[in-house]
Amino acid sequence: GSWTEPSSYLRRSAAHPPATAALRLPPCQPLYRCWAVSVSRWSSWRGRAAGQGRRAARDYRYEPSRSARVAADIIGDYQGYVQTDGYEGYLRPCSQPGIRHVGCWAHVRRAFKEAAEALSKVSSRSGAALQALGYIAKLYRVETQLSRYRTEDPERFVAERRARVEPVLVQMHEWLRHKREQVLPSSALGKAVGFALGQ
Repeated sequence: GSWTEPSSYLRRSAAHPPATAALRLPPCQPLYRCWAVSVSRWSSWRGRAAGQGRRAARDYRYEPSRSARVAADIIGDYQGYVQTDGYEGYLRPCSQPGIRHVGCWAHVRRAFKEAAEALSKVSSRSGAALQALGYIAKLYRVETQLSRYRTEDPERFVAERRARVEPVLVQMHEWLRHKREQVLPSSALGKAVGFALGQ
């Protein structure tokens, strides 16, 4: 693989938007975003090792594979958060000691959006998928409402976000566990539920 300058990545991304979005973590939280973005036959790997805002250390790497071997090579002896798009091949490298594997809300949202679209084609009953999208919209709304505190007052940002997001996450998790018992795992909604619970 080759390391590229951020500007090169951004130019390429303009033509091929990434399929993932960054999980919003507190500033100064160590994070290595291990994105696997399919851009034709390549995968894009983006890392932010430390720091906050524009001062964060960043790197970009392109590999012709999404394999677990590539993920393990990139992660190396790093310890901290690793965010992926939910691809099962990353479970092993992301389960090593010192790694906290986190998912991607954009991918969870996309799974439920696709489920709602699939359900609306066969019936008018896409309510469950829309309910999941409603939970995710609440999370996004909190991020938007608190965004100015991210750099102005990071401690307030973290405290307020936790207070406002945690009840939504608990409620959504309970809803997902209940819904898993009601839907076929192979259905569009069942796949979305399973994907969300696996994040």
